[in-house]
Amino acid sequence: MTQTYAIRTSLYCSPSSRDFELPEGKNWEDIQEWFIKWDQLNFTYDGTNWHRLDLQSETNDATDWKRPISATVYSEAEGIIEEKDL
Repeated sequence: MTQTYAIRTSLYCSPSSRDFELPEGKNWEDIQEWFIKWDQLNFTYDGTNWHRLDLQSETNDATDWKRPISATVYSEAEGIIEEKDL
C-alpha cells in the first residue's frame, strides 16, 4: 500500500500545498536529500539518482517559484514529518 504525503511550501507571495504519493514500499524516511526549486520537489533515495515532482501550485505568475522560504512535509498517518527552512 502506498503512503500519501503532503508538502506545503511558503513562498514569498503565499503558501501552497500539494498531496503526493511515493512509490510502493517507499516512505519519507527513505529520502536522503530533498529541495524545492521552480515549483518542483527534487529528491533522492540514494544520493545519486534524483526524482522530480511538479508541485503545480496554483497562484499567480508574480510568485517567486525558484526560492521558497520554507517547506513542511506531512503524512496522513503521522502528521508533520519534517520542517525545513530553505
